[in-house]
Amino acid sequence: METRCPNCGSPITLDEVTRGTCSSCNAILPHVMRAQQQAMAFHMMHAPPPGMQPLPGMQMVPHAPKRSGSSAVLIMVMVGVMMAMGVAGAAVFLVSAPAPTPRATASTATTAAKAAGPLVRACREKASLRSKESTTAVTYTVKNDTAVTMSLSWIDTKGATTFYRKLGPSESYSQPSYVTHPWVVDDDKGTCQGLFVAERGGPMTVYLSAVRDAR
Repeated sequence: METRCPNCGSPITLDEVTRGTCSSCNAILPHVMRAQQQAMAFHMMHAPPPGMQPLPGMQMVPHAPKRSGSSAVLIMVMVGVMMAMGVAGAAVFLVSAPAPTPRATASTATTAAKAAGPLVRACREKASLRSKESTTAVTYTVKNDTAVTMSLSWIDTKGATTFYRKLGPSESYSQPSYVTHPWVVDDDKGTCQGLFVAERGGPMTVYLSAVRDAR
């Protein structure tokens, strides 16, 4: 990029680069002249004069609607500024361009559905969990989507556990419960894998893999 006007030698400011002329001598700056020349060459290549045959291999394109004089000048100035900025300007554009929004896939949708189920708790909270009331009934579909056998036990109002059901891999069943009631998930060796607490609303499916991931 030229730092001085080739006509009078005055330093060129960013405002003069955008405007396209030197404020000292009012001369047209070289990058604008190059943009005009390229625009004229492009027009002649894609829209030859009437009666002139295109060169072999040249593809004729239809004329675009004519722009107003001010719009054409603005476009030429913008092209000139982009040429002057060069690679640095292109890098700034790429960095500032917004990132594309990732598409939701089937796997991410399934993960979101599992995460949005009943309130999942870690095994370390087992000693402090109790059933608080039995007024609002809910029913969950419990799915064992793991590769091992799991068992389900209920924690009563005093903190004692009552065994309810054992589930092999890929098995599922419907479990009635009440809001605030905690349930313990153990593996086939009796080791706690996680807990979940019944809540009002939301998905009525409990994936045991999501419960196990919370431990």
